[in-house]
Amino acid sequence: MNIIDVKTSSGEYPIILGCNIISELKKYTIPYDKILILSNEDIGDIYFEKLLWELNDERIKTFTIPEGEKFKNLETVSTIYDFMAKENFSRKSLIISLGGGVVCDMGGFVGATYMRGIDFIQVPTSLLAQVDASIGGKTAVDHPRGKNLIGVFKQPKAVLIDVEFLKTLPKEQFSSGMAEVIKHSLLLENRDYFRFLMERREEILSLESSSLIEMIKKSCEIKREIVEKDEFLIDRPIGKIGDELRRVELQPEDGGQIAQTKVKVLKRFQEKNLTLIEAELLTGRTHQIRAHMALEGYPLLGDELYGGADNRADRQMLHSYKTEFSDVETGDLKSIEVELPEDMKKLLE
Repeated sequence: MNIIDVKTSSGEYPIILGCNIISELKKYTIPYDKILILSNEDIGDIYFEKLLWELNDERIKTFTIPEGEKFKNLETVSTIYDFMAKENFSRKSLIISLGGGVVCDMGGFVGATYMRGIDFIQVPTSLLAQVDASIGGKTAVDHPRGKNLIGVFKQPKAVLIDVEFLKTLPKEQFSSGMAEVIKHSLLLENRDYFRFLMERREEILSLESSSLIEMIKKSCEIKREIVEKDEFLIDRPIGKIGDELRRVELQPEDGGQIAQTKVKVLKRFQEKNLTLIEAELLTGRTHQIRAHMALEGYPLLGDELYGGADNRADRQMLHSYKTEFSDVETGDLKSIEVELPEDMKKLLE
């Protein structure tokens, strides 16, 4: 078992990482009068019984929310408040968020706001949540005008990451988490982590526990460093570009505006002489850009290494990315092509 200590200006907490360690939760639930385990319907069906057996605690109540990002809103949060009030949860109560990014976001948000704030613990079950959403204290819900517009920063009391949860994770969700992991590896000037991902590809894809733990530990350490340096995202002005993409993302009926915004954002990247891989890192729109690359027939680095099609085109195509958008003002087709950094090319040769 690994312990990674996170120290921020608003609190300190451990990230507990290992295999079959769910019973470790008992150490962190002692001082509370009531405990709510919050999850979605799918994960609750799989894990509630096991968790209740492991913890064997009469203080525990369970509550499930519907599956999906579209339910990450104040209406769903209100149903959680209603349940907690009915069951007499108090300022001395605890929330355990058991699930992926949506559940972790909502559990943290409820913890930060119910009775002006109660403690919560994150138990992420998806790879993406284990290396990102569960760490850092960003809690929020969506609004019709934008993603994560309503939220608050509140650090958890602990994060418990058990790689056994990944054994029941759908393949596409694991690939989504690997995109974030690969992004972490490219944030470092030292390419050792990236090389590790290449060398351990088969073990990671086969969900070999020790390789998963080593990988997640490194990503958590990277995330911890970012959070400890800039807990409230004050010194990340480039992140506003990512926020712009996220705001229009929730308005699919206005496709023209979305396309126009994407073109403007990518033009800004060009003006700053950034590669598209750096654009992914700065906006966090990895999956959106991956989708565009796949449509254009240009496989992304993560696709090639972690679960892409078997008969990929020439590996040379990995040396550059290309995407096209329709300009909503002129109707012209815009094409943007950028190259991978030289050191990444050499690794792929």
